[in-house]
Order: sequence, then C-alpha cells, then structure tokens
Amino acid sequence: MRIRVIILLALVTLLPGKPRELWFGGTFIGAIVVDDGIVITEGNLKVALRGSVLTEAGLDADPAKFYFSESRHVVMWPFDDEGRLIGEQNYFGYTTAPEDVLKRPLELEEIGTVTGYTPDLD
Repeated sequence: MRIRVIILLALVTLLPGKPRELWFGGTFIGAIVVDDGIVITEGNLKVALRGSVLTEAGLDADPAKFYFSESRHVVMWPFDDEGRLIGEQNYFGYTTAPEDVLKRPLELEEIGTVTGYTPDLD
C-alpha cells in the first residue's frame, strides 16, 4: 500500500489545477514521510497569480498579467484502513510578500497551456 500511496501523491502534486483566480504551477516535493494511515509531503508550491486578483486586493498590478508567487507547503494526507484518501490538511510556511510578487511578472509562455473550460479566459 505504501508504494501505491507515494506514486499517487507524486502524480497528484504534478497536475496543474485551474481555479478561476489562480493557475497552480505545482508543488515541488522535497520530502515525503509515510506512516500507517498518513502521508506527509513538504515542498514549494509555485503559483501564477492573476494581476486582477492582486488589484482587487489593493495592489498596483497590471490586471492583464500574471505574477509569480511561491510558498513553503506541508500537506497531511490521511488514509483509511483500505488505503483510500480521506482528507487533506494544508499548512503554509513563508509566502512571497505581495510587494515581491509585483516584481515577478510572468509571460504566458512561462506558465503553460490552460485547456478545458475557463470562462474567464475564453
């Protein structure tokens, strides 16, 4: 079961999500701890923030651009007795300060391709 869990988590953390305000570049795992009933991952979460989200937060950003942010991230993944994932608990350490996010604009080519239904980009 432990090998299956580690492979599953490695695949899940490499998949980009596509919520409306953020594009997740991914979690780059630096450590994995596996025990009976839980897997803990630790690494850096890299995110491209939309400028429009930053302007809504009161920052002087270009709403049409994306900006790079990074956080230290720990996730606890509890499993039931049959090896099924039953939850996810996230903890963040440092996060890029807002004024530093503004210094790190991204080009679309640096982010990747967004596919699927994205109403705010269509």
